[in-house]
Amino acid sequence: MSSIEVDGVLFKEHPLFSHYYASIDGRVFSSVSDKLVDGNPTGTKGYVQLCLKHEGNFVYYYKHRFIWECFHGIIETDREIDHINRCTYDNRLENLRLVSRRTNSYNKSTTKAVLVEELPEDVVDIDEFKGNNYEDYYFSPSTQKVYWNNTDDGEIVQLCIYANNQVVMWDTNGNKHMNSINTIRKMFG
Repeated sequence: MSSIEVDGVLFKEHPLFSHYYASIDGRVFSSVSDKLVDGNPTGTKGYVQLCLKHEGNFVYYYKHRFIWECFHGIIETDREIDHINRCTYDNRLENLRLVSRRTNSYNKSTTKAVLVEELPEDVVDIDEFKGNNYEDYYFSPSTQKVYWNNTDDGEIVQLCIYANNQVVMWDTNGNKHMNSINTIRKMFG
């Protein structure tokens, strides 16, 4: 596998998709078009899918698998790539690990949240947003993240920002809402 440098960043070529490269920070580059390949989030899980040209045809390929394979080789059929922080849009190599399907299932969460030790000092309480009332949700201008203080279990979680720039929040009536992180930043940042 060959490597190239783009704007001072090292990119490694994929073992199957020639002319396509990945960097450790989760970017994909095409040497044919001479530009970065973005990809699109798929389904409700938010995995990013790339559309790559291979042997004259367009092929869809998950970005997290692509990045891993550029640095470690083709993934065996009984293995999966796990997003360590559970954020499926975060395809930095340091956030990916090769695991069995069983191990990967242990790291799944319906809330897509990451436990943190404590809230940042600059958090702002999100008690009302877009006509809905919330309890124990906070926004930190310094980290640009939304947090939920689960007072029942004593856990503080940092909510995942999905590829579509949305966070999942539950209002005081128990209703689930997908809220724009950009709008939250404008109102509370």
